[in-house]
Formats: sequence, C-alpha cells, structure tokens
Amino acid sequence: MGVKLTELCCTKCGCSFSNFDMSLQAIRCEACKQLFIVEHGRHFATIEKEKAEHISNLRSLLETSMNNRNFQDVKGYAVKVKEMIPGDLIANFYDNLVSKKIGDRRLYENFLLSNPVGTVDEFNYILKDMLSLEFFELRERTHIKTFIDRLNDKSQQSYAYRNFYSLISQKEKETDIYGVHSRVVFVCHSSIDKSIAELLVSSIEDDGHSCWISYRNLPNNVINYWDFINDMIGKCDIFLVISSYNSKHSSDVQKEIDTAMKLRKRRIQFKIDDESLSTLFKQFFDGLTWVSLLEEGSLDKSFERIKERIFNLLHDSIVKSVNIAPDNSGNSSIIDDTIDFGVYVKNIETSKNDDNLVDSIVTDDSVSEQVVKPQSFIDEDSEELQKDLHKLIKRPKFSGVIRKIFNRKTVLLNTPSKIVVSSDESFISGNKVCNIANGGYFAMYNDHLYSSINYNNYLYKVDLFGNNRTLITEDNAVYINIVDDWIYYSNNSDYGSLYKIHIDGNTKDKKRLYVGRSEKLQYYDNHIYFIYSGFLYKIDVYTEKWQKVLQDKVLFFALSDNILYFVSDIDDKLYRYPLGAYSSELLLDVSISDFFIVNDYIVYTEYTTNNLFKYSISGNSAIKLSDNHCLKPNIFNDSIFYVNDLETFESSLEYRTLYKLPLLGGDSVKVTDISVANFFLLNNAVYFSSPVSHDKYMWYACDFEGNSQKLLNLDPTSDSLF
Repeated sequence: MGVKLTELCCTKCGCSFSNFDMSLQAIRCEACKQLFIVEHGRHFATIEKEKAEHISNLRSLLETSMNNRNFQDVKGYAVKVKEMIPGDLIANFYDNLVSKKIGDRRLYENFLLSNPVGTVDEFNYILKDMLSLEFFELRERTHIKTFIDRLNDKSQQSYAYRNFYSLISQKEKETDIYGVHSRVVFVCHSSIDKSIAELLVSSIEDDGHSCWISYRNLPNNVINYWDFINDMIGKCDIFLVISSYNSKHSSDVQKEIDTAMKLRKRRIQFKIDDESLSTLFKQFFDGLTWVSLLEEGSLDKSFERIKERIFNLLHDSIVKSVNIAPDNSGNSSIIDDTIDFGVYVKNIETSKNDDNLVDSIVTDDSVSEQVVKPQSFIDEDSEELQKDLHKLIKRPKFSGVIRKIFNRKTVLLNTPSKIVVSSDESFISGNKVCNIANGGYFAMYNDHLYSSINYNNYLYKVDLFGNNRTLITEDNAVYINIVDDWIYYSNNSDYGSLYKIHIDGNTKDKKRLYVGRSEKLQYYDNHIYFIYSGFLYKIDVYTEKWQKVLQDKVLFFALSDNILYFVSDIDDKLYRYPLGAYSSELLLDVSISDFFIVNDYIVYTEYTTNNLFKYSISGNSAIKLSDNHCLKPNIFNDSIFYVNDLETFESSLEYRTLYKLPLLGGDSVKVTDISVANFFLLNNAVYFSSPVSHDKYMWYACDFEGNSQKLLNLDPTSDSLF
C-alpha cells in the first residue's frame, strides 16, 4: 500500500521521495538505482537541502580516499557522512577501521559487536575490506565471526565465512613464516643443498622446534638483505650449518658463519659429504659436535642425532664447575648451595683480569638464565651484594657467567615471587597486569604518576599531588612498565614498537628494543614479556636478548610463581604453562574474556555472559562472584572493580557504571555516577575516562569510595594534572 510522505531522501544521492511502502526496511532509489535504509532516509530528509545535495560527492570522496589509502581523509569524510546519517553502515565502518589503524582498536571491535543496520549491497561493500589481508587481524577473528553470524542474507553469510576461514589460514601462515621473531634454529645452507635442508627443517619442526631458513622465511620485499639475515641469526638460539662442498664455497654461507661467530651463537655442524673443512669452518666448529651423514649411515639417523644435540644445547646443565679457591686439601671448590657467594662476588669485582676468571668457569657462555641467589642472602645485609651483582651483569665478560653461577631454584634476585596481582601493592613491579590489560596508559613509580593521557598523547610525569608536570618523551606510550629507573613501553608513534627510556627523559638513553607492534607488556623475573603477532616473547632487561616463550597463540597472559597463565588466541580458553616446560595444559575449559591472579585465585569473566568468577588454583573449583555484565575487571586491596553495562550492551558507552565487589564475596557497590569507559587503579585512586562523544573522552580521578572526584587537566602546558 502506497503512503504519501514528503520527508524521505535517498542516502546515496540525495534524491527526494513522495511515495514508498512503509513496510519495507530498504527501498531502491529510482534516480541512482541503489538500495538505502528507509529509517536512514527519513532522518536524512530532515537535513538542510544544501547539505544533503553533497552526500553523493562525499561518498565518492570517501571511496577515492580509501582507494588511495589516505586514511586521514577517509576518517574526515566518514565523520561528515555520519553527521548527516548517524547510522550509516559504510561511514561507521570506515571511521572505526581508521581508528584501529591509528591505534584505537576498541572502537573497531565495538562496531563489530554493535549489530549495525544496512543493505545487502552496503554489507558487501564493507566486507571486501573487513575480510582483506591488509586489514584482517587474527586477534579480531572472534568479533568478526560475531559480525558474520548476524548477517541476514545466507548467501552473503556463506561467502563471508569462506573468506573468513581462508584469511585465518593465510594470516597464521604469514605470521609464522615471515614474522620477525625468534626461532630456535637458524639453518645455514647452500641453495644447491636445498632438498636436504627441506627434509631437515621438517624433521626438526616435527620435534617441536621452530626453524628459520632463507628459502621459506625470507620475505620477497626485504630491503636491507644482510641486515635482515643478521637480525634473524641473532634472534635464533642455535646456528646449524649444513656442511658440504657447496656450502664451503658459498660466499653467503661464509658471511652467515662470520655473523654467528661474532654473536657467539651455539652451533651444530651437519656434514653431508667428506669435503675437508675450510679454515673458517675449523675456526667456527670444534670438530667434536658435528653430526656426519656418512657416519650415521642415513638421513633419518642423522636427523635424530641432530635433534638430540638441539635438545641438549637448549636444556643441558649450565654450570659444570667453578674454580674459586683451593680448600684445605688443596682441591678446588665445587659450587654448591653453601658457598660464600658474597666473598666470591667481591673477588670477581676487584679482579682486573676478566679473561682469566671467565676461563676458570667451565660453561656454555651463550646461554642466558635468570639471576637468582640463595635464600640466605635475601636479608638486610644483601643490598650491597645486589648492587655488585648488577654491576657485574653489565660487564660483557660476566653477563652470562654471573647468571649461571646463581642459577639455583631459590629466591629471585630483587624480584618478587608474585609479580602479577597482590593485595599488597608494594609487591607490584613494572605495572599492574589489569592496568596493562586496559591499555597501560598510567603507571606509578617512586611517588610519581606517569601517563600518556593528554591532548598531545606525550608521556609526562607528575608528583603524587598532581603537580610539576614534566615531559619524559614525545612518544605516544602505552603498556607502560617502569623497572629500575627505566620505562618500557609500546610506542604508538612508531607502529607500536617496543622502547625503553630512562625516567629522567634523556633522549640519548632512549632505545628501540623491538620493531613491530608489541602489546600487553609485563615485567617478570628480569624480563619484559610481550605479545607480537599473537606469539609471546620475552626480553632480558640486562642483555636485551630475545626469546620466544612458547608456540601457542596468546591473547593475554599473567605470570605468577614461575607459571605462565594465558588465554589462547585459538579457542579463548585458559591454559597453564610452567616456565621451561615442554608444553602447556588446559586449566579452564570455558571461554574467557579477562582474567587476573590474586593470591591462590584466578578471577575471570566468562566470555558469553561476562559474569565474574573466581577459581581456586589449589582447590580446582570455581565460584560465581557476580551475575552482572563485568567488563575490565581490576583489583586493589581485595576489592574487585569492574564496569557494568548489562542494560546497554548493544547500544553505547554512555551508561556504563563502575562498581567494586569484595574478592571474598558480597554485594557490588557503585563507585561513581559518572559513566565509565575505561579505568586504572593506582596509588589508592581510580583514574577513569567518561565518553563525551564516540571519539572524545573526559578523564577523572577519585578515591576507591568515589569521593574527592576531580577532573583531570589534559592540557600538557599546565603544570598541574588537576
């Protein structure tokens, strides 16, 4: 039945309508022949005619800017379209897609979960970019799957799913093959010996050890070839050479061996013929640790022997014996738990001949383990010893040796046993894991608050009263951790690369530690742990040596008592991995959206309902703490804080409420009446943001009861934060 209505306008070209069927959700414009949403057309008809006439041009400019990858203009045109048509699917998609590109992933993820309205043509239009190799990220697959699930057109949904699963496979392969991350074994070979190299790599990786080999892992578009090769040699634990007539006369093999020699890499030689060794090979190998194809008699036996060598190099005992001082019988002392470490360290510190002392320690100096010391030295008199150790660690000759001497199963040097979350804030080092999960925009250190929340997104510090604002760096720093006067952060001004800078802000001390988006930084046991391309890595804060922690894909994680707890990027379930073990084990067979560890409990939110639970690690039982829709859980002094938006989950951030709940159980109590989008707990205060518009927020601070509420001054030119 036709209905007379003058207030209807095509959202594609601006053409006015006088007749349409009110029962239809979408109609096709007679002028431009495109479908548009009726409700959007009714709203668009209220816009001034002069502005409405520009809609077609705006859409054309938006498309052109996107084709040219001019993301600043894309966002600008998308916002202008949204001002006229707030619910426009295409404009909202590209506005949020660009927000993700510039660092605000949550806006894009919220869009994917928002169940937007659009025509089949509009959904087809955005799916081509949503499901492209350029913009698709594995970490968003759950959100994108939810988006596809809600598509009404079954043919479109089926097509989207095929692309979706194909992309996951391609991305996983791309990340694993071309990712600039650590592998266990670097395989050096002549291209003529490629057939044997392929079989060898396959055998090693079947045994659970990742390999880097040029024919497979070298990107086609690499610019600085030898810089890249040298970097990958440095990132691998073991350098394996396929030794043959061909490799002996290969200039590339010679260069790679030279690099490995300079880096003092652990090495394995696999001889596949009886060619005599060149001088370089003789210098590099000791003649004892090779595996010979001729001696073993077959490739299979050779590969098994090589895998044994790899295992032994990775897990062999570090310290064999140490000649410290003769005992009464004239024999050299063997290191044990009763040795006077303090005297030994002092003797080393005062020694002028590093080489003689290093030579006295029978060890593999390329292995780097954590610094630990006997319990007897964790006392009031140990401060000077700790300082001496830290000095020695920085001396190149002793960097690895000292770590090996103190490699005992005892208390970590200057490191708490629980680094994650404790009811006593003094046990937190680096930053609270919950603050990191929420972006890590704030950190406390030595009575100063460090934050990148301001109008220019630079990193500043203020004192505990919010005064004396001081610039640390013009980098946009997130996931902030502060350890031993050094700030570690992900630098959004450099594509999320991992940096460190001294707390005094001296740019001469600033250093890029890793190139590539490094996320969820956490300090534990003298290492910075972080996620890159879905995999977990750690870097030693003293030697700055990288190591891949495990092969599983990780969404987020926490560490406690030498155990890594993580949510898998594959199934969203919680796993447990004792550091140094061979594999992880499933701990909770439920999908999890957030978690943290406190005392003997894992507190987590279940993915589908976001209900809050606590799981007793020792008792293997879970108790529901809240039926509310709990987002961004955080803890301080045995109180759990969370944001609840149950009533408006599919609407906006406008009505989210901050609550706190006793860890031991009880009722939730509202902290503030102001709507909360994100929050951080530091120094007995809550720092939280409240939305003003879809991309603008005000920041506040209050105590844990919601009192003494203050608006944060985000003007970096002001001396005060309040």
